[in-house]
Amino acid sequence: MGSTTRSTTSSTTSSTSSSSTTSSSSTTSSTTSSTSSSSTTSSTSSSSMTSTTSTTSVTTISCPAGYSLSPSGICVNLQIDFNNCGSFGYVCSNTYKSCAAGACSNAPAVQLSQAIAIPGWDGSRNVDDEVASLTLPMNLTLTLYNYTSGVISISSNGVICLNVCSTAYTNFALPTTNFSGPTAVGLWDDLMIYNNTAQGVYYQISGINPNRTTTFEFYTSKFQSPNSYYHFQIKFYENLPNIVQYIYYDIANRGNSSTVGIQSEWLLFE
Repeated sequence: MGSTTRSTTSSTTSSTSSSSTTSSSSTTSSTTSSTSSSSTTSSTSSSSMTSTTSTTSVTTISCPAGYSLSPSGICVNLQIDFNNCGSFGYVCSNTYKSCAAGACSNAPAVQLSQAIAIPGWDGSRNVDDEVASLTLPMNLTLTLYNYTSGVISISSNGVICLNVCSTAYTNFALPTTNFSGPTAVGLWDDLMIYNNTAQGVYYQISGINPNRTTTFEFYTSKFQSPNSYYHFQIKFYENLPNIVQYIYYDIANRGNSSTVGIQSEWLLFE
């Protein structure tokens, strides 16, 4: 809606009026004839709209083998976790020492806080005189006698080899031809992992490159003697090459039938 400015001229009597807003027109009349013209000006207003798109990222947590993701987003091992024994949030009472095979137990407890079992060596079956190979993650390597390897051979009878282990269960004094290359003999004996227990061979990598520590934990028993525990750790330090440490927890009969030490393949020729 607008207002119109109009101007009129007459030869006898004349009158003039005017007003203006957004459009204008003029009319001229003389006695009996009139001519009119009009023009309209329109204006257009434009508006711009800005849209914002928000993106939500979802992080997926992947748990190591043997671990389950809890409702709080933490990976736990329900088979050996004292505070999540058999199910999330189930805490064993203080009358027990450990969680074994998902049940509260008085058997020794796994010491590693984030223990990862060597596949198949987690108490889910009997393991006797076996060798497993482990490729260390994150380009990690172990060094002993200046020999470095990222692929580790493990004997269930208490031995870590940087080259090749054997399934030999009859132990001898060192050096021995049963093992090839630098070898950490934590406790070589006729050991066994028993089914439906927390027993197994576990490992854990802690620290930040180049100061990482690789720990292997053997929680085993003697062959045909499931209550004779042989529980110990073998530790390698990234920033201390050629150093290996043994830590012992429960060793039946003080290990009087076992072999403990280290050897290099070069010792075989001395």
